[in-house]
Amino acid sequence: MKDLTEAGELMYTTDTLKTISEKLIADFNATEPKQFSKLMKDCLTPMMYLLKRELNLLDFTKFIKQGLMTNRTIPRPSQRMLVDILLKNSEDHLAQTIVKLLSKRNAVPLFEVQGESQEFVPYIIHAWDYEKPTILSFGIGPCDGKSSLLNSLFLSNFEQRVSSSYFQQTIDVDFGYSFIQSSVQQSRPINVADVHGSMSLELLDKVSRLFDGFIIHVNTKFLLCNLPLVKQFLDRLPDYAYRCLLVRDSSFDEDNTVLQQLRSNNKGMLRLPQIAHKTNVESQYFLNKLRDIIYHKDNFSPRKLSKNTLEAEFHKLLPPERLRRFDDEKALICSIEATLINGEKKHFPLYNIFVDVCQMSDKLSHIDFYGSRDSEDIFNTQNALYKLEVKLRPDSGNQKDCGEAFRIFFSLLQNTSKFNILSIIASALKKKIDRTLKADQLAIDLPYEKRLSMEIHWRNALVCYDHIPCDAQKQELVQHYRDMIASGQPFEIIDGDNFYYQSSFLEKVMVDMKFSKVFVISIIGPQNSGKSTLLNYMFGTLFDVRDGRCTRGK
Repeated sequence: MKDLTEAGELMYTTDTLKTISEKLIADFNATEPKQFSKLMKDCLTPMMYLLKRELNLLDFTKFIKQGLMTNRTIPRPSQRMLVDILLKNSEDHLAQTIVKLLSKRNAVPLFEVQGESQEFVPYIIHAWDYEKPTILSFGIGPCDGKSSLLNSLFLSNFEQRVSSSYFQQTIDVDFGYSFIQSSVQQSRPINVADVHGSMSLELLDKVSRLFDGFIIHVNTKFLLCNLPLVKQFLDRLPDYAYRCLLVRDSSFDEDNTVLQQLRSNNKGMLRLPQIAHKTNVESQYFLNKLRDIIYHKDNFSPRKLSKNTLEAEFHKLLPPERLRRFDDEKALICSIEATLINGEKKHFPLYNIFVDVCQMSDKLSHIDFYGSRDSEDIFNTQNALYKLEVKLRPDSGNQKDCGEAFRIFFSLLQNTSKFNILSIIASALKKKIDRTLKADQLAIDLPYEKRLSMEIHWRNALVCYDHIPCDAQKQELVQHYRDMIASGQPFEIIDGDNFYYQSSFLEKVMVDMKFSKVFVISIIGPQNSGKSTLLNYMFGTLFDVRDGRCTRGK
């Protein structure tokens, strides 16, 4: 994670994609013998720099390709190749983060080439959009231009096929997060997957039940000569799935009995003329017609695959070792669910007192001491606040109970895979909030136990810090917090719910930074106005930008 956090931050502030790629190519050409593998690894840093800013990688890879055009002795680089190298050089938590960032503006690999076969990319499970139906586009036999057609139809970002094993029966998915929305144009209602190269029956059997529908491309001449094969593919598709059979490069002057028969058996069949020039009037007509046919609401609404169904299908694709990891993650969530996910106030005894202290202090701050006539109410409030502060104050030899939530959370921090574990817990907490709360409820002051998050667990840990009896454990908690900051994760300075600044703890955490110059930028604005998105784009931060999220005080 540290590599992702620091990638390019001090290197590319004054560079453009073109100058970055030119430097990489110049360094490559200046080295003898030329090391293509080193060039590919050198490309990973600017890739990570772009991913943090949720940018498309195609322009960068285009410049790299152009810089190597004259050298015919090396492999043709591609975005798929670079993404594959990046993921294979990342530990699990980093790979999950990269795939999530990749999904914002780029196609995400679903199946990668592995030797002579295709291998499922498990990290896509964490980025999959379960809310929208997903359709798979594939070709039967030779059929050029599938990816470019999809890009024109759906404003997707699929890479054009090059002569490489990375484009042999591999699959990418575009989740459409970058789809342009306006008052006229709505968000794209479907996710789109693209098969590079020709589909095989074996691969189709593996993946078909992941998708709600299919776009099948087949060249007219190939269809007329290989009708039994085409029917074999169509028969292997799930009965529930929507299908659109595109007979490509078709002439409407043709009146072929085979085509007529095929149309009668496939209501979704559409004959598509050659549309090499996708901007002319005729091509635009057919593209718009095809888009309207595919987007029709009746195609997917009754058939939408459930999340449970999809997860079960994903698990079938996992190798045994990876499946064991998922089972371990599931077991972890089950073991902590009652306390850290669905926790109650009884699990946070010290934090309850802390919240009461903050609320009482806030109440006192709004009292006009000079104009108030109710001196008894002021006295009672001050007295109640004093008693709460005494309860919260750590007394030597009489340490307060930190509660079950803190004990479990602290034990998880001591695991060598703590960031991966915290990521799993954070994901489970977000899923619970999405399931139980509406977007407008996130902006109101619900009790903290109704909206548990990773921030609240860290707040509880900071409150419990002074009550930890062992100095070594106190130092451990400080170090865990430092590690979280070093990994690039956002951390709270001001607790926006309780309007509190944990100055003493943060001073200990940041003691190593006391001789460093730190430039602090603050951003304010209404909820859902794009503050986090702007910071992510400008500075490569990793703020959560989920819809409806209110990050008060972060």
